[in-house]
Amino acid sequence: MKKFAILIALMLLFINSPLAFANSAQSSILIDSASGRVLQENNAYDKLGMASTTKIMTAIVALEHSKLTDIVTVSANAANVEGTKIYLKPGEKITMENLLYGLLLQSGNDAAIAIAEHISGSTEKFADLMNKEAEKIGVKNTHFTNPSGLSDPRHYTTAYDLAEITRYALQNETFAKIVATQSKVIPNEGETWGRQLTNHNKMLFMYDGADGVKTGFTKATGRTLVTSATRNDLQLIAVTLGDPNDWQDQSDMLDYGFANYKRAYLLSAGLYIRTVKIKNNYYSAQVGEDLVSALKPEELNKVEYNYNIEDALPKNFKSGDKIGIIQAEINGEVIGQSNLIGKLITQPQSQNSFTENYSQLWYLLSK
Repeated sequence: MKKFAILIALMLLFINSPLAFANSAQSSILIDSASGRVLQENNAYDKLGMASTTKIMTAIVALEHSKLTDIVTVSANAANVEGTKIYLKPGEKITMENLLYGLLLQSGNDAAIAIAEHISGSTEKFADLMNKEAEKIGVKNTHFTNPSGLSDPRHYTTAYDLAEITRYALQNETFAKIVATQSKVIPNEGETWGRQLTNHNKMLFMYDGADGVKTGFTKATGRTLVTSATRNDLQLIAVTLGDPNDWQDQSDMLDYGFANYKRAYLLSAGLYIRTVKIKNNYYSAQVGEDLVSALKPEELNKVEYNYNIEDALPKNFKSGDKIGIIQAEINGEVIGQSNLIGKLITQPQSQNSFTENYSQLWYLLSK
């Protein structure tokens, strides 16, 4: 009887482990959108095809390198591209905003090409721009060769990278608004009727709290899916690559996240860390922005903090600039970080250590 009880306990421990779970995907990951903390993963760092989830990157590059009011003239090349379309016509003029809806809701490859050609002149140059922007985001195992996601051995990502790209993209309010839209009618030049777009992401219709993001499929990559969902102010991002059962698998992943984690505020913006002397001036090193992460309730008392003040600061350093970083950790796992900024002060503040100021830290679990 005791052996049976021990076996059950070990099984439950394995099932509840954040990194131990099974699904049908070749690769998958569940992260906290606020901090990037990994809550579950399975082969999440394997390089695989991404199909039309590529368009997440296409959209954020478009949003950062064009205006929504830009008028785009559709080329014959864009109109005649293979795959899923919103049936743009050669010579048609359409706004960037409407192209983005066609790109993200109905996964229009023609919209992707039209966007790329408008911004960079060609899909090849736009792919170069995508790779430069991905590098700025900080992903290291992703490479783009086109804006649509058509199969190419040199066009790949990892579940982890794709989650990080999505986390970055969701910080853009326009992107977040578009991917959460279930349906939209956009103009159809030369016709009396508009284009009716319906979001391909069924999670928006079937999962409580779903608010994005993008589907994908090619014969080479199989089914790919990125979903974001929010409950009680906790937003999670699930990614599956090569998953024939993605709707169910992602529902299970998100259910696990919402059942076990809550949104927790770990550090408040403006919290004093220490006084730093730069040349003849004193600066108060302060937390730059609220540090928020997903935590299990029992983890609150296990959070530890480490901070680092940069050794070499630029000569033109001024009040309000970044002076270092502070990280929150649990058992060595970084669960979130915030910038430290230097605020000019007239005289040194109390030299209390960060530990002595620990009582200033505040936590607020969502109810």
